[in-house]
This record gives sequence, C-alpha cells and structure tokens, in this order.
Amino acid sequence: MTNLYSYLAGVFDGEGTVQINTRTQKNRTTPSLEMRLSLANTDFRIPILFHKTFGGSYIELPPKGTRRSSLDWRVNGKVAIEAANRLIEFSVTKKDQLLLFLYIGETVVKIGGRTGDEVNAERSRISLMSKQLIHADWSGETDFAKQLLDERLKELGWSLLR
Repeated sequence: MTNLYSYLAGVFDGEGTVQINTRTQKNRTTPSLEMRLSLANTDFRIPILFHKTFGGSYIELPPKGTRRSSLDWRVNGKVAIEAANRLIEFSVTKKDQLLLFLYIGETVVKIGGRTGDEVNAERSRISLMSKQLIHADWSGETDFAKQLLDERLKELGWSLLR
C-alpha cells in the first residue's frame, strides 16, 4: 500500500486540488463549510484509481474548446479527511495545504456548531490563516501565515516541511 499512496500523493501534488469553501444557504444564518479534494485528468485510469482507493465520486467533463475530455474525481467531508491523512505522508508540494485541510477538519469536528468567544476566535484564526496562506510568500522564513499555521499545528503534533 505504501507504493500506491506514494504514487497517488505524487499525482495529487501535480494535478490535485485542496478546496476549503464556505457558503451560506438560503434557510441558514451561519455559513456551512465545504471541504473537498479533487483531481481531473485526461487519462481516465488515474481518477478511477483515486476513486477505488479513497471513494468519493467521479464525473466525465466533456471537451470544451481546446480542452480534451477528462474525468474529475471528488471526495468531500470525512472521506476527504481520511484521504488527506493517507496522502499527506508522501506529499511534497501540497503538504502544507493538506495540513491546513486536516487542521480545519479537526477543528470543525471539535467545535461543531457551538458558538462563543473562544470558538469565534478559533474560526477567525482559521479564516485568517486560509487567506494569508493563499497569498503567502513561502520563500520567507518570517512569513506571518506560516508562523501562525506552524503554531497551531504544533498543538496537534504536526509540523510544516521546510
């Protein structure tokens, strides 16, 4: 299994997407969190291998303009967290994103729908980290977002690779 997860992590590093989105539904006042891992490829065997290994679903995307037909694999929620746990050990370029994904997943499970100052402060920290990580200059060792994420992940016993 190690060889399989190593291979999949390499493919995911190059072709995969880590998504953390919030959206507010019409009938709710607070936003809900969507956590998804996805991967699209014109070689249909690759998304099918991700599906067989991790679950989720896949859909064929038809050709459009110069883009060829591709297969898009997606996995959400708890199943996505399980897949991230398998990929992270071998990931190189997406390791930091997967760490944040797992940290947010852990925090969401821990705080759930509760409210209060401490919970709201934690949600604000997650939001700040996410925004700053998107725009972070990862070449600088003093980068605030990287330090903040390092701090929070150490509490969980994880650390960023340099």
